[in-house]
This record gives sequence, C-alpha cells and structure tokens, in this order.
Amino acid sequence: NRGQFIKYDEQNALKIYFDWQKEYEIGTKYGDLELFGDYSFVSFRKLTEQELQKYSAKELKIMRNEIFARLGFRFKQGGEMDMYFSQKDWYVPARENVDNMLNEIEKYNIDLIKKVEANKN
Repeated sequence: NRGQFIKYDEQNALKIYFDWQKEYEIGTKYGDLELFGDYSFVSFRKLTEQELQKYSAKELKIMRNEIFARLGFRFKQGGEMDMYFSQKDWYVPARENVDNMLNEIEKYNIDLIKKVEANKN
C-alpha cells in the first residue's frame, strides 16, 4: 500500500493516494518531487558523514525519524517523536511498521545517521 503518485499540472505539484487516506498532498519541493518535513533531502540522496557532523544529536534524531514519519509510522504514544511529529500538520500516524516502504537511499542514510548519532552521544 505505497500509494499512487499523480502529478497535476496546474499547480506543478504531486499528490499521493493511500488506502487509509483519500488524498495526501506533499509539501517541500525537491527537484520535481515535493515532500513534507525539514529534511526531505534524506530520502533522495546519499548523505556523507562529513555533512552530518554539522547537525546536533537532537537534529540527527529528528532527521532520521522524519523518514519514518513521512511514511505514516506510528511512534510510541506520548514519546518524544510522537510529541514532536504530532505538531506537524502533515504527519498522519497510520502504520506500526514502514520498513518495507523504505527506499535504498533512506536505508543507507538511516544507518549513517545512527552511526554519527552514536558518536555525538
């Protein structure tokens, strides 16, 4: 249930349709694709350890978890990430597991971010 991407020309934007939600419009522009969140680039290009060094441990945690949030991952209720992403109007918690929805770049970046996070804590 990954949804279906449909481009509509009048606004040069993308919409995604999911079973669990009739329509979900995507926000921050990255190339021809738009995604919500502050770190949408994490889903489209492999990051480097060097560029991640400029982020704090907290920013890295949010960056990593934003990938899951965009896919509708349901964080532990009342937990730090639940509280953070629940404040975002684009966040729609709908799934207990989104591992099968991650692309190869996201998997790579999640592992790299975890590595850099571990060195900062």
